[in-house]
Parts: sequence; structure tokens; C-alpha cells
Amino acid sequence: MRADILKKIILSLCIVLCLCGCSGEKTTPATITDTSFDAVYTTGDFSFNCNIKWQNDTAYITATSTNATGLTISCDGREVVFTKGTMIKRENRENIDNTNPAVLLWEIFTALESGTNRCTLGTFTVAQTDGQINTITVNDIVIENEASLV
Repeated sequence: MRADILKKIILSLCIVLCLCGCSGEKTTPATITDTSFDAVYTTGDFSFNCNIKWQNDTAYITATSTNATGLTISCDGREVVFTKGTMIKRENRENIDNTNPAVLLWEIFTALESGTNRCTLGTFTVAQTDGQINTITVNDIVIENEASLV
């Protein structure tokens, strides 16, 4: 029964994200190294708090608000992994929509490492100060570092 509820939560989050689209600051091109920061992820009129991490060429996003709190989605370019508690769901990347937050972040961080500012959803911008990402924007998706909101 609990697994069914978790599956519904994950499916609901993915559906919402799919339906929603997709000052000394330096904008793209930016540089990126392994990083981790708390952020507000906004797409359309839906937003949630999360932790974003880029480590060893893998993007991780962990929800820290909404019913999906504790859900981590990771993407290494080949596979997308959904993890919450003891539940682990693996899926080939090509089976996951490009608006999935982990897939999108993997594309953005990989593009930054190669010196471009294009991903499947189009051209993105990154504003950063002293190597710290402040905002990432692509289409109607805005990812804001909580530290830069203070």
C-alpha cells in the first residue's frame, strides 16, 4: 500500500513538471565544478524547495518541500534514478521527459562544462557570483539559489 502511495506521488510530481513546461553577477557562459546548494525550483506557477547537487558528472535534485519531500532524482546522462526511503526506481534516460528536473540539470551542467548554454529545452542563462550559481533560467523554469535570495 505504501509503495502505491509513493508511486502516485512520484507520478504526480512528474506529471506536474511535464505539464508546466519546461550585481557583480556573471551570466552564461559560466564555469561549473562539483557543487551543492539549496534552491527554489519554479516552473510556471508551481515551485518547490530542493537541494541541487552536481557531483561526478551526475545531477541530483532532492525535494525539501511539498508531498515529494525526501524524493531524490538523479541523472548521469544514461539513467534516471528515483529514490525515496527504501524505494528505488531506475529508468533509461530516453524514457524520461526532458523537463524532468534531474535530466534538465544534467543537460545544463554538462553544457556548462563544455562551454555552451544550450540544452534540449533551448538556450539557458546562468547568473553567478564568485563561482556560486545564483540563478539558472530556461524557458519558464527558474532555479534560484536560496543563498542569493537573502
